[in-house]
Amino acid sequence: MTKGGVLRRFLRWSLVPLFVVMAVGAWLGVPRYREQAACERRGAALDERMKRLQADGKRIVIIGTKREKVVQFLETNGLDVSSESDRIPPQIAGYVRDVGCPHIFGCGDEVIIRVAVGVDDKGAAISAPTVEAMYSDCL
Repeated sequence: MTKGGVLRRFLRWSLVPLFVVMAVGAWLGVPRYREQAACERRGAALDERMKRLQADGKRIVIIGTKREKVVQFLETNGLDVSSESDRIPPQIAGYVRDVGCPHIFGCGDEVIIRVAVGVDDKGAAISAPTVEAMYSDCL
């Protein structure tokens, strides 16, 4: 066998498995890449929503704002409102479920957003709203 024939045979038998490995890697990797990109978009949207809630809350709910206006702010932003009179100070809080992109092993993408405003005994705001989020479906 000639030197060129040996080289061709070597290339053929070494490149075929290489192409097979590359094709399988691409076949397995592309869906994972797309899911990660979608996850990052969900996470960015969640971050943006929380920033908007925080900014709008500080602009709309100032100290002394009446209960009705606080409740209206929470409901306008799609939150379910509840009074938490057992806390010190009492609070009016709103909750909503959303999706994000967890960077915590063992957590799904479901998030509970909580916006709370401290109120006095008449229901007037005594603090700026606080915005918190927590992944609800962790192991």
